[in-house]
Parts: sequence; C-alpha cells; structure tokens
Amino acid sequence: RNAFQRSRLGTHAALQALEELRRLPFTRKQDLLDDQHAHPPFGTNLTFGLDRYGHLNQTSGTTGQTLRVLDTDDDWAWWSSGLAHHLRAAGVGPDDRVALAYSFGPYVQFWASYAGVIGVGAMAIPLGGMDSVQRLTTIADYEATVFLATPSYASHLAKVAIDNGLTSALSTVRRLVCTGEPGASLPAMREQIEAAW
Repeated sequence: RNAFQRSRLGTHAALQALEELRRLPFTRKQDLLDDQHAHPPFGTNLTFGLDRYGHLNQTSGTTGQTLRVLDTDDDWAWWSSGLAHHLRAAGVGPDDRVALAYSFGPYVQFWASYAGVIGVGAMAIPLGGMDSVQRLTTIADYEATVFLATPSYASHLAKVAIDNGLTSALSTVRRLVCTGEPGASLPAMREQIEAAW
C-alpha cells in the first residue's frame, strides 16, 4: 500500500528467505527528502490515508532540509515504548527527574524522548523555550537526575555552566542520555562530555 516503497522494492518484496534481504535497496534520508520535494508536503512514503496519521513531527534540519514524519497512533506507541526501553536500559526510572533539552517545536526527538520519560514513570522537565543559563537554573531548581540532549548541546551546556559559574547545576545529574546525533558514540566526544559533566 506504500507507493514510495512499492516503487523502490518492486518484485523484491516477495522474499522467500532471510538471506534475500541483501537484495533490497537501502533507503537513505536523501531518498525520503527527494520524495517529499517531488510530492509535497509529505511525499509518497505513506501506508495509509492522511486521516490515519495523528502525529506530525520532523527532523531538526541541522544538516539541511527537514524531513517530515507522519505517525499513526500505533507508530507513536512503538516510538514511545522504544524510548522507554532505551531509558530503562540507561537506568532511568520512576525516581528520576529528567530534564529534556529540546525545543517544543516539531522536532521528533523531543516528543519521542518525552513519551519515553513518561513511559518509565519519571518526571519530565521540559526545557524548551529557555536559553542555556535558564536551563541550568531549572536543572538546579528541580534537582534533575537525568539530562537528555544532543551530544553537541550537552557539551555546549557544560561550557556555559563553567563560563557562568553554574557548574553546581550539574551536580545532581547522575545520567546523561544523548540522542539525535551520533556524537556520543565517538570515544573522544563521549570522554569530553563525561569529563565536563
């Protein structure tokens, strides 16, 4: 039922064995962006009619054009449970107060992270619409135990804390979960963030 995938997969969709997956073409973000450009605003990567989609988000656009993402309620339940699983694996639970350093805009990672925090029973502390000093003050005021951000922002916020004499604001944070960028998996960036926090 998905026109985008049907045109890409063709007859490959009828696989008989797991090893046949190698024949399928990769779907790159650029493929999806090109499709949305050719068929605005959502492209043809839709399995259902628009009336089935209840969630509209998009990527941050930091590396170029934003990708629009439509999700059904079932899709969103999958996102939420996936982020909750990720947070549980990181040791986040009901006793935690989680500061979310994402905007309230359509950026999908904020909303998925927010849903994941709710899914583990933790307290969500949204930091959208604040500058970095306000975020540090809020983290301190509510004694946040977990901080969620992109790795580049986690590094930046630690520098802002040092520059403004607010390093004590970081003292209650026991866990830092980085999402939305690959940087935290790079040893040098990870070491930099861990040392700063």
